[in-house]
Amino acid sequence: MPSKRKERKNPMMGHGHRAVDWPVTIKRSARFCFEPKRFLPFFITDALVITIAFLLIGGAAMPYGGLAAGSLPLEADSAIVMLAILIIAWFLASLWITGAVIHQSSKPNEFDRSWLVSARMYPNLLAATAIVAVITIILSSVPQVGLLLSIVASLAFLLVSQFVIVGGMKFHQALSMSLKTLRYKFLAVFLSWLIGGLLSLAIMLVFASPLIATVFYFVATYGMEDAILYMMVSLDWSVIYAESGILLLGLSISRTFGLNFLTDVYLQLNRKRFFIF
Repeated sequence: MPSKRKERKNPMMGHGHRAVDWPVTIKRSARFCFEPKRFLPFFITDALVITIAFLLIGGAAMPYGGLAAGSLPLEADSAIVMLAILIIAWFLASLWITGAVIHQSSKPNEFDRSWLVSARMYPNLLAATAIVAVITIILSSVPQVGLLLSIVASLAFLLVSQFVIVGGMKFHQALSMSLKTLRYKFLAVFLSWLIGGLLSLAIMLVFASPLIATVFYFVATYGMEDAILYMMVSLDWSVIYAESGILLLGLSISRTFGLNFLTDVYLQLNRKRFFIF
């Protein structure tokens, strides 16, 4: 018989999946992710960054002709640097939005305050995200078992952002608690990862279907090698822009759904009556 002291030491042991009402969680997340004020920050940021990136690439298109001669023009160097800065800025902005959406998921009525909360917790959120990224990259590079190890890492750190934003923890505390959650609530974490991932993918595929259908049509008609060329030449560019915009919208909604879903799971596991955290 385990002692009461030992039970208190490991408070997260038990059947965590029973603490989560999966159908209700899915319904709440579906309603949340289609609210414009939740997903538009992602959409606007992504669209702005992609537009600027295309302008940079288009402006440097002529100088890139020097690559055929084996030299890299100065304009190309500048474009590459600008693109790198743009990608970093996009990542940092997206992380801030992520923190705000997580707070909104826990407290839907605090939309304005969510941006301040995300800014206040930003250093810890950035540190936790960077550490998880480094660990995942290292594990994924292990020969033969890299993919499996990267999946384990994604499970182990699935709720790190929620521990930072909602739990108000430092990055090292959030990493530790996320690991403990996987240890003591493995099934709940695994189901969160699986269900949330599949539903997010399904949302993205629905919005990607117009572009996918167009690509498949040209592949079936002209073959794999010439499909893109004929698509660019014969298809109205407004159609490509519209279908790409729909895809981008789907990505934004999908990300918002995933964040709300995981935050909802975190909140249910964190109820005192389940003695989880």
